[in-house]
Formats: sequence, C-alpha cells, structure tokens
Amino acid sequence: MGKKIIAGIITMIMICSMIPIGWGMASVKGENVLEARVDDGLLKWNVYSGANQYQVIIMTMEGKSIASEQKSAYAFEEVDHQNCSFDVMAKLQEKGEALEGLYQAYVVALQNGQPPEQSNTVTFAFLPHVHQWDTKYQWDEQTHWKNCTESHCYIGRNEQKMGYGNHTYSSVIVQAPSVTKEGVQKDTCTVCGYSRTIKIPKLIEKKEQSQRVILAATIRTLTGNKEAPMSGFSPLCVCAKKVGKSDVTLTWKKVPGAANYVVFKSGCGKKDQYEELDFISGNRYKVTKLKKGTNYKFLVVAVAKGQNSNEKVLAVSKVVHCITGGSKTFSNYSKVKVSKKKVVVRVKKSVTITAKPIAPKKKKVSVRRKVLFESGNPKVATVTAKGKIVGKKKGKCIVYAYAQNGIFAKVTVTVK
Repeated sequence: MGKKIIAGIITMIMICSMIPIGWGMASVKGENVLEARVDDGLLKWNVYSGANQYQVIIMTMEGKSIASEQKSAYAFEEVDHQNCSFDVMAKLQEKGEALEGLYQAYVVALQNGQPPEQSNTVTFAFLPHVHQWDTKYQWDEQTHWKNCTESHCYIGRNEQKMGYGNHTYSSVIVQAPSVTKEGVQKDTCTVCGYSRTIKIPKLIEKKEQSQRVILAATIRTLTGNKEAPMSGFSPLCVCAKKVGKSDVTLTWKKVPGAANYVVFKSGCGKKDQYEELDFISGNRYKVTKLKKGTNYKFLVVAVAKGQNSNEKVLAVSKVVHCITGGSKTFSNYSKVKVSKKKVVVRVKKSVTITAKPIAPKKKKVSVRRKVLFESGNPKVATVTAKGKIVGKKKGKCIVYAYAQNGIFAKVTVTVK
C-alpha cells in the first residue's frame, strides 16, 4: 500500500473510534473515562485515575493480537503527566512480523481490587521503518554514534546505532606544565571530532625536573586509551609477546643512544593510574603479581645517559593493551596479517595496504585499539591510518602494521 493512500486512511480513521474488544465498552459514567487516539504515529490516552498499570494490545484488523506491552502507569506518562503514550510503530518494527497495512490497538487500565477498564479501539496505518543514518556523529564522554533521522525509529540504545564505538584520541600538548602553571593537553577523537582538555599537574621544582621526570608526571595523568606525548610504535616496537596468568613479559628494540628504559603499568579501570615499575638497561622486562584474566596497559620510555636535567627522552612507546591468561573467552592477538609484505612506489605516488589482526582459535579479543600503521622513516615514505603509503624521496624504509598488544607485521617499502 502506498504511503499517500495510507496517509489518507490515517486522516479518516483518526476521526472515528471503533468498538472495544476484550472486557467490553469503556465506562461512560462520570468523568474518569479512558480514551485512546493515534497522534503523530503514537498511541496516546488520558491518565486514568486509580490505574497502577496500563497494558497496550496491538491487533490485526481481524482482531488477532500480535503484540502487547504492560508497564507501571508512570512508565507510560509523558512530561505533562496528563497524557500517556506508546510508540506502536516501533513495537511492530521490533517484532519484525508486521507487514505494511492497517492495524488496531487499545489500552487497558489495571487497578488494584477493581475491574480493568478498557479504552476504545483505534485503527492506524503501519509503514515498516528503514533507517536513514545521519552523516554527523553524536557523542558522550566515552562513545560516539550516528542517529537515525527517520521518525519513530525503534532503536533506543546507542550501542545498536550506526558507527557506535569508543573514542580514539589524538593528543596535543597545548601548554606544557611549569612550576607556576598547570599544563593543558587537548584530546580530539579521530573519528567523530569530540574533544576534551586534560590538565597536567604543575612541576615541583623546575631545576630538578629532568625531561624524563616531566614526562613521567604526564604519564601518570593518562586514562582510558590516551597516548603519551612523543609516542610512536617505532623505534621501540614494544610488544607483550609472552603472557601468563599472573605475569606479562614485555620486549622491545634497543634505541641508539639510550642508556636506560623506564617501564610503566596501569590497570584499565576509569580511576587506574600508571605507576613506574622499574628503570633498567635491558630490552626485556617481566611484570609479575598480576591478576589472571585481567586487562592491563603498559608503556616504555627510552632515556639517554645523564642525571636529573640531563636525562633526555629519546623515544616513547605506544600504549600496549593485553589481558593476562586464565580467561575462557578472551585472549590477545597472535599475529597481524598484511595484504603485501613488499611494495614499490614512486615519489609523490601512493599504494594502499591492508592489515588484519588474528586472534587465537575459539577466543575473542577485547578491542581497545584497531590496527595502526607507522612508517619507520617518514622522510622516505609516510603512511595514513588507512594504510595509504606515499613516497617522499628515493630510498627504502619499513612500514609497521601493529596491533594493540604490540604484535606487528613489517612491509618493506621501496621508493623510486
């Protein structure tokens, strides 16, 4: 049935009421009469004095009940507390059984110790809903999504909407902290554009603060999936390669000029903060006394020789996300598979690669961050978040495709 025909039917049937079905005609004695109507696609009725619950019944034109909803009286009330409403269109769409056409509905007011009171039966036209997703994102502090622009959309939970996911941030230090002023960091979601500012604590004593100590203070303020300033996958390539039920072994590549490496650990709760675990000279560290089947985050910072103000930071790793062993459902990625291991590209030209993280069989991964790409030498070739490699000057370099736990695949890029 066409939309124009149904619209005409709606106009006609809203003028009339049909005979109630079930418990008989609504009471006509006194002013407390339960009357139903269809208005803007919603079934509406007046608040019935004494009712503690309402039940909505939706039927075919032949009188066969196909859907119903029963709630406490206040759960149906609108803002003005004078009329109640229920989205019959959304209910039929949710059922997934109704076809385009005419349907009937009525309301029953339920009262303690009193016979139920039934409204008149109304007829309405149903057009199955087709989502029309907005081009712009909506967001809250944690997630983003796209709303359906069509009226009477039956999806109420944001988790079910198009593009739903956690924010993925790109961070910029707007103002570095000093002895007299707090620092300011701006985080912007790379997907939806949501932004927030984070305060960085004041420095205690400028003369005694090395670059390493300043960075450590900033790292302790990081929450969620935020990355530290100066972070990159290369040259450290930190990886949680060996994971036990109560321990995680981190490995990384040695950085030229680095004398020591600082290891940080944090839980994944909203209030968890990074703590500095150790200051070592090697490129392997075993974190112990962890809880089994629990998510953790790790960071490694490479520091040059020197003490206090001479401790220069050479490299900061990306956050490594992993879960300890012992979970029957969740695990970590075991490898990253790339579409090409070698590519040749000319200067100012591009080629695109894809990458997919692989989880162990019969296991799931709690996704904290999608697979990312990074060039080992941006002067030779750059790479975008979507894997588009652009040649900059003649030479060779490595492009890394890395997963959230640091497992990575290498693509050799030759620029001609």
